[in-house]
Amino acid sequence: MLDNLVGRLKEIVRNTNPILLSSLVVLVVGMTIFLILAFQFGWIKTGSAPKTEAPKDTIAPVISMLRVSEGANNGAIISWVTSELSSTQVEYGIWPYANTTTLIENDPRTGLNAGVLVHQVGLTNLLPRTSYIYRAISYDKGGNKGVSPDMQFDTSVAGSGTQ
Repeated sequence: MLDNLVGRLKEIVRNTNPILLSSLVVLVVGMTIFLILAFQFGWIKTGSAPKTEAPKDTIAPVISMLRVSEGANNGAIISWVTSELSSTQVEYGIWPYANTTTLIENDPRTGLNAGVLVHQVGLTNLLPRTSYIYRAISYDKGGNKGVSPDMQFDTSVAGSGTQ
């Protein structure tokens, strides 16, 4: 098959006007050089279409079903649900100051965790017969901060948290 192709090319070259054949060779070589230079100088771009970024998330997680229940070791368990995957954190303190903050858990902003929808934080070593204020905090992957309203609970005589 290759022999047939070579034979056919030789026949075309023999039967074609030499000026036309020379012009065709110059045209092909010239276009090749032009394309090489065009790519080198950036006149022609390679690759896919420009990447468009997804719209930025500007909506904070909505916190719902916030509740407190008794915990061990003179503590309380704060739990809630968010509308999207987000982190878990609580600010709390003796009424009226929520001046203690728990560590952020399940934080999707770090890229190490996707976040969670159901949240739970245990508070320990609370004072007995004391009113505490608390609020739930959740950050979504976009960095939007959801904060619950301030809530209150009283610890019992024995020191375990009750609502």
